[in-house]
Amino acid sequence: MRTIFAFASCVVALSLTACSGAESAVEEATDLKVAAATSALTPMPELPASFHRESGAGPRTLAFRYAEGSTTRGTYFMDTGIVCITYPCPSTAEGTFRVRRAGGETAVELRGVLGDQRPQTATFRIVEGAAGVSLLGTEGEEPAVLVADRPCVLTGCSGHVCADEAVITTCEYRPELACYSRLGICGRNAAGECGWQPTASLGACLENPSGCGR
Repeated sequence: MRTIFAFASCVVALSLTACSGAESAVEEATDLKVAAATSALTPMPELPASFHRESGAGPRTLAFRYAEGSTTRGTYFMDTGIVCITYPCPSTAEGTFRVRRAGGETAVELRGVLGDQRPQTATFRIVEGAAGVSLLGTEGEEPAVLVADRPCVLTGCSGHVCADEAVITTCEYRPELACYSRLGICGRNAAGECGWQPTASLGACLENPSGCGR
């Protein structure tokens, strides 16, 4: 039963990025054409791997992973900062993101689900300054200001360790290690520590590595 549940969770989670592949490809091509036509000298900014809240009301942390070969799309994981005494709890959110430019502004649009399975949509303006890239919330009376974290590194023999600096590990084949390269989002948590974000897709893959993401 646990294997079936893990596989089902994996299918649901992976559908956030896989099920709309054709549509996403068309939309991404459109995004890139618009960017090239309207801002040839100012290419789409590349989002840092993770951010933390500096001020305002909003998520405590937000981490991104670009889809392979893409400069505008990928997956995200959010620590919403909500604390619950019941379960399920909307303390986290995960899904897909899209970077778009319109009206002279660049923004990242999020579309996913909260930890209690309610849908989530959010938009943050991307601001590039001397201090780096920051994200500005677009909702609420006190929009969140998120600032970029110091980068983590992917290290270890199989690139399966998300850490502050390079580490040496043994080299061995374990099927679950592939889950990190396929699905892992490496970034900092609210305590500032590097690590793999606890997404549903990664958790399901680690429980059933031979049947997930193939």
